[in-house]
Amino acid sequence: MEFMADQQRALSVDRGKNSWGAGCFVAFVVTWISVVFVLVGGSAIWTMVLAPAMEILSAPKWVETSCVIQRSEVVQAVDDPEDGHDSLEIEFEYDFAGQKYKSDQFSLSPANELSSDEIREIAEKYIVGTKQTCFVDPDDPATAVLKTGSPEITWMGLLGLVFVVIGLALAIGTFVASNRKSEIEKSDPFADSNAQRAFDVEDRSELRSGLVRSETKPGQSEYDEEDLFEEPGPITLKADSHPLMLFFVLLAFGIVWNGIVFMIASERFDDWINLKFKGFEDLFLMPFLIVGIGVLLGALYAFMASLNPRPVVVLSRQLIPLGGFATANWHFEGGFGSVRKLTLSLVGTEEAVYRRGTDTHTDTNEFYREVLFETESPSEISNGETEVSIPTDTMHSFTSSNNKVIWVLKLHGEIALWPDVQMKFPIRVVPHE
Repeated sequence: MEFMADQQRALSVDRGKNSWGAGCFVAFVVTWISVVFVLVGGSAIWTMVLAPAMEILSAPKWVETSCVIQRSEVVQAVDDPEDGHDSLEIEFEYDFAGQKYKSDQFSLSPANELSSDEIREIAEKYIVGTKQTCFVDPDDPATAVLKTGSPEITWMGLLGLVFVVIGLALAIGTFVASNRKSEIEKSDPFADSNAQRAFDVEDRSELRSGLVRSETKPGQSEYDEEDLFEEPGPITLKADSHPLMLFFVLLAFGIVWNGIVFMIASERFDDWINLKFKGFEDLFLMPFLIVGIGVLLGALYAFMASLNPRPVVVLSRQLIPLGGFATANWHFEGGFGSVRKLTLSLVGTEEAVYRRGTDTHTDTNEFYREVLFETESPSEISNGETEVSIPTDTMHSFTSSNNKVIWVLKLHGEIALWPDVQMKFPIRVVPHE
């Protein structure tokens, strides 16, 4: 048995000097990430949607004018003849309001969005010397196009809204959470050193040792008389999470994230395949690509974990008092043959929310861990039972505005060359009987 309480200080009074710096760093990073997301999303919306749409929407007032094609040819990129993507070079002359003008703009939409086949078709249609119809901007006669274009090719830029929403959500979420925790901690006696000195010497010595008395003052405990009433009979414990839920969350996020990144970086893929890079542009895109790949790999890992045999843990009683015990038995649904080693542990964790200056922090400390059962025997892995004993000199389950004490049964099944079975089953530990 590994009992760690006598080696740990309570989180409610143990606030390292580095916590403030770490909190500021996290806030700084989150702030800048939100700024980057908003700027990237806003730029995409402006350059790919708003600016082209403004030109396209103003096109109906443009004046149809006769023009003569002076140049029309398909040109392959000189710096990359193997790229395979042709470009269009076209020029036409027209008269407007008694003056001659020239333009080399085919449409309001970017020419690089045209495929090579479309470019060849345009060159074959607009032959040098032929008369065509162009559209002239009456407010700027030097601007004219042969085709006003279609707004459909700019709507992909609306995906930039996802970047803006994520950035704003990060900023607003951080601000709201910080204010909420600050309000909660106004009542935290440990946030003020003068209030802490108001506790008697015995209370403070217990906190420093990491041992907390099981007796609680009125209003501090999450238990009342009804909570302490225990119905007879066993209870099937519920896991606190399931890898399949994590898979769906990561998959949804990965699809949205990688869809946006693909939209932005698609033009660079051919160069990357040929090991050709453009310095800062590619350097800027790399972190987004790495995050996208990492999210999809995480989703794959979670999906693989969801295929593992599912453990079912049954406790002989619903509540375990300090100094009391219960029997835990388990079995697997969906087979167990892949599990090579099984470990069942009892873990006690304290979560403490505290305030340092204007920053709010949450620390987690594992104050108790005991390996209840460990085996590599297939017969014992498939199903078995063990005793769960709660020490007397520790703390029962507890929830308040600033602190939590959480007890769980942690089941770990090792699987070779595959994600392990890792499940946590919360249990309720109550004060002494």
